[in-house]
Amino acid sequence: MKNGNRRVLLQLPTGGGKTLVASEILKQTSDNGYTSIFLADRRKLIDQTGEKLGSYGVDHGIIMAGREPDFHAPVQVASIQTLYSRAIKREVMKLPEVQLVVIDEAHKSLGTQYAELVHEHYPDAFVLGLTATPVRTDGRGLSEMYDDLVLGPSVNSLVDEGFLVPMRYYAPSKPDMAYLNSILDKRKGDYNEAKLGKYMEQNDVLIGDVVDHYKRLAHDRQAVVFASSVRHSMYLAEAFNKAGIPAEHIDGETFHHERQRIYEDVHSGKTRVLTNCAVLIEGWDEPQISAAILARPTKSISTFLQMAGRVLRPFPGKKDAILIDHSGAVQELGFVHEDRPWSLDASETIDEREDRLSAQQDKEDEDNDRITCEACGTVYEGRRKCPECGWEPPKKKPKPVDVLQAELEEILAVEQKKEEKLDWFERALGFERIKRMEKGWAKKAYRLKFKEEPPKPRKVGIPDKEIENWNTHMLIKERYKRNPKRRFKNG
Repeated sequence: MKNGNRRVLLQLPTGGGKTLVASEILKQTSDNGYTSIFLADRRKLIDQTGEKLGSYGVDHGIIMAGREPDFHAPVQVASIQTLYSRAIKREVMKLPEVQLVVIDEAHKSLGTQYAELVHEHYPDAFVLGLTATPVRTDGRGLSEMYDDLVLGPSVNSLVDEGFLVPMRYYAPSKPDMAYLNSILDKRKGDYNEAKLGKYMEQNDVLIGDVVDHYKRLAHDRQAVVFASSVRHSMYLAEAFNKAGIPAEHIDGETFHHERQRIYEDVHSGKTRVLTNCAVLIEGWDEPQISAAILARPTKSISTFLQMAGRVLRPFPGKKDAILIDHSGAVQELGFVHEDRPWSLDASETIDEREDRLSAQQDKEDEDNDRITCEACGTVYEGRRKCPECGWEPPKKKPKPVDVLQAELEEILAVEQKKEEKLDWFERALGFERIKRMEKGWAKKAYRLKFKEEPPKPRKVGIPDKEIENWNTHMLIKERYKRNPKRRFKNG
């Protein structure tokens, strides 16, 4: 903001403490004699922020249906729906005069209400957006609203410092991906919700898989289940209860007092599984929950990370969290801990940006790696053909993989430490040499797995089954990228 950027977006992973950051900024703003307003679109976010400001001793008012406002307070915490309705649409109240506007869940701030409020009614105010996923549903950046992007610490660093727990991933089953691709809404960048909900509601096999694999993998954990429709969520809750597992369902139409009762039962441990449709993706905080079950497919990286992030917060005795993916999201979108090239740029999606950066890195590797000619011994770089004799190293074509194992498979262990990463890279170098993979394969594999540059190896290690399995994973992912309509056998 000192550099002249009046609208700044802060990215911080889910569970990284956005409410704490916002409260501290609002406190300092108030202490310095300025007024501010915090905007959110959910009652629970309003209540949480009000409670946190109260614990900081910050004088604040609440603008939300059912709450008595205090317009004299220097900090206002407002429901965007209530504020827009009362001050702009019906004009029954005056907008608070503020110097700072803070927008929670700012990936939604291109919506009509936020955009009109900021551009037309607070054009001279500073704006701070807070989000874990600084992209629209279709994966494009938010340059229409913000001037600059500030990236907070990564999931990996927050795990290393104990602010989040590591995650383990399981992918026991998934829906018909060919059908899902046929109902993709390209404008929104995600599946058609009505058709998706109907398909998932009628898929008894997947509903049964959700219950069976919870019993197998997470029977000693409390879990949150993300469903594709209200009816689908109800069916899942009913299936859990029939299996003797206490479960509750919640959706947007659940009455406030009933919702509070459900939250209390979850907090007390009486309810073991909480199913929902679109209610708990954002703004819900119950740290003791340690299993997330994805029963709703999505193509949106924002939705995926928001869902998975619900279970990363630490809690006494909680060593890790698990993600049970029945949606194909992990294969499609990657792991939660991966660093992503967030940008405000709206000209390309985050997937397109990742592919472009990866291709650039591969080209740099190809240009920079030295090659020793096997025909005449000349060492050269920057080209494939030997400048002396014309020899060209053969391109290694990996054997196609047609089968994705249907058996339950943990697809990523807990986060590996620095020494383990180095050992992994050395074994990958050994695999590259023994299997005569294309030069640079080990570097590419390391970048894909750890989202960072490989360390300097001490030696070439001895490859093992883990490296071979990772190569298989890479082949599957690349094959699916090239032909997303193809169904893997038994997949």
